[in-house]
Amino acid sequence: MKMSPTVIICPGNGCTNIRRSNWYGELYNQLREHDIPCVCENFPDPHRARRDIWIPFIESLAVKGKASSSNDSEKEESKSNGT
Repeated sequence: MKMSPTVIICPGNGCTNIRRSNWYGELYNQLREHDIPCVCENFPDPHRARRDIWIPFIESLAVKGKASSSNDSEKEESKSNGT
């Protein structure tokens, strides 16, 4: 089973809806169009961006992204095997 990396889009301070802020949503859409696993979620504590809050959140996104990539890889493998 081949696992592909997952892109995690991390916003700057002050973004309360990151898909509508700057270029984050457009990048997310373009990556998804090319079947590149991507996570684009609002971050907690968006105005102060405290490390003790953001780092655990990013780590949780990485775990979620790995699970999502793994599931996507399994689906692709099933398609290519005809199952």
